[in-house]
Amino acid sequence: MAGSRSMAEPDLDGGMRTLSRTLSYGLYRVASDSYFVMGDNREVSIDSRNFGAMDRDWIRGRVVLNEGWR
Repeated sequence: MAGSRSMAEPDLDGGMRTLSRTLSYGLYRVASDSYFVMGDNREVSIDSRNFGAMDRDWIRGRVVLNEGWR
């Protein structure tokens, strides 16, 4: 990927995939009225790596951080 960098993640299991199964690995441009969303469960998240960028009008709600999970 042009301009991309690898990131060492020593805490991952040996076979863990972090790359998309559906996106090609090149420059991916997101329109100014869209968002590239990613889930936090790597291999099983269904997100923009699967279905592409989301239009701003499709996003509802707001993020609330609960720090009690620590």
